[in-house]
Amino acid sequence: MLRVAGATIFPLHYSEGNTTQSFLNTFKEVKAHYGSAAKIDFQLSIDDNGVAKPITFDTKNGVTIGGKNNDITTIIDVIVSNATTVNETALTFECNMETLFNFTLYNLVIFPRVDQITIANTKLTKDVVGMSKDYRYNSLFT
Repeated sequence: MLRVAGATIFPLHYSEGNTTQSFLNTFKEVKAHYGSAAKIDFQLSIDDNGVAKPITFDTKNGVTIGGKNNDITTIIDVIVSNATTVNETALTFECNMETLFNFTLYNLVIFPRVDQITIANTKLTKDVVGMSKDYRYNSLFT
């Protein structure tokens, strides 16, 4: 089901108030540019460059989304809105993200359990707010 659904799952959109506040508190440049009342949406997409499978299965790890061996690139867009700006892509990150999870299917309802997320090779590819070069994105996103 996940192999077939992969194209409809991505890009994945995520927006949640606590995550927005944590992001604004961590990345002061975004807060300074858009204000403390900014709303942040995250869009995650995967580019497999036509050579790899973005979703794989095995008996050791269960389901793996992404990869950390440079064969699959995860793109994270940080989309910000405030009183004067609507859905501006403020930042774009590219990285190699590997997410290991399993799930239980009961009565046709999927109950996922994320076991591990690893982020590697993160680079900032779009920046409209003037981010500091001092951030260690791999550890922050992991």
